[in-house]
Amino acid sequence: MLTLLQNITDTILADTTMQGFISNRVYPEGIDIAPETTLFPLLTIHSISEVTLTNPPNERECLIQISIWSRLSHLETEQIAEQLLTLFNYQQFNTGYGTTILRWQREDMGNDQFEADRRIWHKSITIRCWARS
Repeated sequence: MLTLLQNITDTILADTTMQGFISNRVYPEGIDIAPETTLFPLLTIHSISEVTLTNPPNERECLIQISIWSRLSHLETEQIAEQLLTLFNYQQFNTGYGTTILRWQREDMGNDQFEADRRIWHKSITIRCWARS
């Protein structure tokens, strides 16, 4: 799982379009987002679930959630989401992270939210991954 999260983070940080949006603001889930002091937009990455399959042996099916946070607008979250889907939707056979091989991944679902009490637009994308560990 750690190698998949590292792959996602590295891919985001290496993309020049994403750098234009978020610079290097990619964090694990659980950070304190204070609207008054936090720089936006930013991304948080969160592992939702992981199942190790018995057939084929050592295959894992994982759900990874990428949350997009913006103080500017809903449109900004949509633009970032589209770039994330360009990077990750149907990505496959990514080697180079030890023995882990990313067989396939695709968007599983997305969700739009507006946190009116904090004046933040929030969009989450869930990516389903199949990998051999």
